[in-house]
Amino acid sequence: MTTQALCVYKDKKQFNFDIMMSKKLKPTRMCIICRGRFEQDTLLRFQINSGKILEFSKEGRSFYMCKNCMCFAQDKLVKLLNGKLKLRYKNIEDFGEYFSKSVREHNKEIITNG
Repeated sequence: MTTQALCVYKDKKQFNFDIMMSKKLKPTRMCIICRGRFEQDTLLRFQINSGKILEFSKEGRSFYMCKNCMCFAQDKLVKLLNGKLKLRYKNIEDFGEYFSKSVREHNKEIITNG
């Protein structure tokens, strides 16, 4: 770093902030099931509306699930979601048609692609 650059950055905090802003950081989010942190674009985003899990409609609160957690056995997934979302459903279809369809499609994709 040259002397001129040192003069521009009198405050060390400002210098660190400028370095951080120059790097393109991707937003990370947490999966509600495994509590793992992943980049936002790799997670599936859902919301609850009238007791059913739906695709996020860009309004209201939502939650993220990673694709690995969608592979759990359905009874285990139901138990985990009931605990996290404070619901009392007995099978995956009770969470709504959209969610059960997305779980089935994701599991088919895993089986066909390995």
